[in-house]
Amino acid sequence: MARRDKQKKYGGQKKAVFSQPRRLATVKEACAYAKMGHTTLYEKINANAIIAYKRGRKTLIDLDSIDVMNDRELKPWKSGK
Repeated sequence: MARRDKQKKYGGQKKAVFSQPRRLATVKEACAYAKMGHTTLYEKINANAIIAYKRGRKTLIDLDSIDVMNDRELKPWKSGK
């Protein structure tokens, strides 16, 4: 198959190359990972604290953004002693 034919077949678009693959999870998996309910998860998405993507009807959550949110929001616990 000629190069031009391959570009037509695949839309002529170059494949995106990422340094590391994204860690994506469904809403249910992301809730278990973040240890929060789906309502809280959607509140964090709407507040732009967590990154979410849509693939068709499915919502995929970026797990790295959950880690960043936790680093930003969680504070170490100090005992009263």
